[in-house]
Amino acid sequence: MGRDNEGKLIVSLSQYLGLIAMMSCLFLGMTYWTDGNLIASVPVTVILAAVIFILINYFIKEKVVITRGGYRTSTILLFFIYLALSIPVSVICLHAVNVEVFEKDNIQKIGKTRIACLNMMEEVYNEKKDSIMIDWTAELNSNISTYLTTKSAGSKAILEAYPYLLPVEDINASNKSEMIDNWTNQMNRSFDDGFNSIHEKSAQIISKSNKALKNWDRFSVNNQFNKLDNHVITAKKEMDVAFIDITRRDMNLNISPYIKEKSLLTQPIELFKKHLNPISFVFIILIQLLILLPYFLTPKPIYNKEKKKKKRDVGYTDHSSDEITGTSL
Repeated sequence: MGRDNEGKLIVSLSQYLGLIAMMSCLFLGMTYWTDGNLIASVPVTVILAAVIFILINYFIKEKVVITRGGYRTSTILLFFIYLALSIPVSVICLHAVNVEVFEKDNIQKIGKTRIACLNMMEEVYNEKKDSIMIDWTAELNSNISTYLTTKSAGSKAILEAYPYLLPVEDINASNKSEMIDNWTNQMNRSFDDGFNSIHEKSAQIISKSNKALKNWDRFSVNNQFNKLDNHVITAKKEMDVAFIDITRRDMNLNISPYIKEKSLLTQPIELFKKHLNPISFVFIILIQLLILLPYFLTPKPIYNKEKKKKKRDVGYTDHSSDEITGTSL
């Protein structure tokens, strides 16, 4: 009796271990799939796990009292429902395994690439700004000197046009340097105004994304990665607009190499295809076996055919139901 109880305990523990493993994978898989939405992840995990647990225990009870005709139609129908539920459950669990075991490092690498893209855009913006300002300042100095010397209509037209927009009549030899300094300071402020707001937002997103990706914060990594991903596109558009407004030129930023690889955190099927390998299947099968172990180990009833045969031999007809022997866990 002691060994029987010990065996039952081991089997029950294996089932609960399987359920805990399944619920953990379900919760993680749902969290990754739904961008960290706990309102969806928690109830889906609890409901699916509860339904599977109830079905398995029902199958165990049915196996104990199975008749010669086999399982009832309702039991067979419920078994197909169990199989149907096992497919999405396995996909979601497998998604958690794929992310944790195979894809995490790649997602962190993609995040670093997005951050590098933001840094690259800022460097290009500042380099192009410095280059243009050097050219414009040299042109401004030359045209002011030409205008003061010759009163050239061409120099006057250049000074009055964009980007200088200077009051030519007010320019003289004594205020030439002041005019150039004032214009330079004003243009630098314009460049900075277009850049600073983008830079500040980028710095905030980079800081939060770095923390979430480096520490692998499972409840925020999706959200922070999506913010980083979206900000790269937004920052490029805003930087292009700011640069064009000031310079009337395109920055010609090429960010394609930085954004060509996409994260598969919210795409379980695509991630499944990418990391199709035996390890994942072994893990899912092991969980299913642990959950189903009590069912497999529960003995079916044994009908005493020999006893019935003897009764027939002596001309005795037994109209009662078949005699059942055997025990169940």
